[in-house]
Amino acid sequence: MEGGQILFRMDPTRRAPPPRRCENNSCRQGLEARLTAESEGLSSFEPPRIEGAEPPPSEVAVVVEDQRRMLSEHRRTLELQTAALDARIRQAKRRYRGPAEPA
Repeated sequence: MEGGQILFRMDPTRRAPPPRRCENNSCRQGLEARLTAESEGLSSFEPPRIEGAEPPPSEVAVVVEDQRRMLSEHRRTLELQTAALDARIRQAKRRYRGPAEPA
């Protein structure tokens, strides 16, 4: 790998919409559950149990669905970036190894 080479390209058309601001407890707990799942390398998470005053069920459903979508998108992005880097590594190894000798 040489200085100035591109490792990977981000597709601006694949950006997720900006997340909603977490202004209530259910949103913060949903965000915490997703971030915990991401940091542990999990591909899913259980919705948090909301303690104290229960928010309307529709609000909880929206929060959980948003967090699940973001987790899925982050996992997919990570997979694509990893695949691109693996391809670059294979390409660099072939380049530095030289042409394969006939069998």
